Amino acid sequence: MYGLQLQAQDLKKQHDFYGQLLGFPVLERNRSWFRIQLGTTVLDFETADNFSPRYRFLITIPFSIFDSKMDEWSAHVDIHKRRSAFHPALNPTWYFCDTSQNIVELSPSPAHAIGITGIMMIVNNLLEVSQQLKRLGLTCIFVDQTRCILQNPDDATQIVLIQTSRNSSLSSRKSRIIPTMKSSVFATVCVRNTPHFIYMVKTQ
Repeated sequence: MYGLQLQAQDLKKQHDFYGQLLGFPVLERNRSWFRIQLGTTVLDFETADNFSPRYRFLITIPFSIFDSKMDEWSAHVDIHKRRSAFHPALNPTWYFCDTSQNIVELSPSPAHAIGITGIMMIVNNLLEVSQQLKRLGLTCIFVDQTRCILQNPDDATQIVLIQTSRNSSLSSRKSRIIPTMKSSVFATVCVRNTPHFIYMVKTQ
């Protein structure tokens, strides 16, 4: 995943968390957004308007540096184990929460560099959103009526969609964000009119 743009209520806390506490390089920043280099992924956070967005995303870490990174980060954040949202058949994986209470899953990988390779989103219409994302060339597997997994065949990036409950309260629905997808060839498919983008790397 080349880049991921998300929102946060408190930009300063997020900036200090990723830039100072975890030590990722800050590329740009101003009063309304900042950009960090999270391995091979550019991660943007911008100011959220009148709601508290929550995300869950996956960071893969090369086997060769996984233990050292776990030691480094665990000195600053509480790292726990839980079942993986992206690879549920595997053994429990590691995760931590950032200052916006996003769940950041950590996974050892044969990849050569750290990067974000998955994001989970709760959507109001699972079938409609999955069909729109499939038009970008993503493969889609429906696990059941409430969950599907889309994958970019070029780099194995995963997007997990979860159908929101019809009984969700209004306040909880406000925090459920549905991004817009954008490919590296700048072909845009709007899932919903929101200022969120995931930049998918595609082989030319």
